[in-house]
Amino acid sequence: MTRDHSARLLRTEGGLKFLRQTNAGAWHDFCGRHSEVIASSKDKGRNEKVMRYISMKSSVAAFLLLVGTAAGARVSVTLTTAPFPGGNIAAGSARCLVTNAGTKAGTVTLMLVADGAVLQTDGPLTLPPGETAEGTEVSLVTFAPTTCRITVPSKATFRGSFAFTNDDAPPTVIPAQ
Repeated sequence: MTRDHSARLLRTEGGLKFLRQTNAGAWHDFCGRHSEVIASSKDKGRNEKVMRYISMKSSVAAFLLLVGTAAGARVSVTLTTAPFPGGNIAAGSARCLVTNAGTKAGTVTLMLVADGAVLQTDGPLTLPPGETAEGTEVSLVTFAPTTCRITVPSKATFRGSFAFTNDDAPPTVIPAQ
């Protein structure tokens, strides 16, 4: 024998509670706890309106949660290189580089830093897939850069580095992590 399940809205001190009726005729909240129905049959129309209103509000809240989660997925990450002894070298130049190894374009920012102070900022720049962006070159005669901070949309698909070049030697590249 199948019984038509019905639901009621129960007013409690803690607010409103949805109840459902089991096949045995007992009323339970949606966690399975037994409850007594206070709402009478004359409240049925009003209760249904309240239930529709709460259902609509729940749908809107769920949608906003999903939108917020999707927006949260677009949060950028900062890649940082290991330190470079820029203060000990008085020749050559340094710059930051970033490569998009992914399949979608992304927004990047390159910052050349000297002991915590930003020397040069390039960006935000839109970097297409497969492309590399080079930051502005800074002379080590004038400045003493130590690291690069590279802001990217994904650590998995973007690669960054600090590059030091000097006329007398091969370039030195320090990868960002």
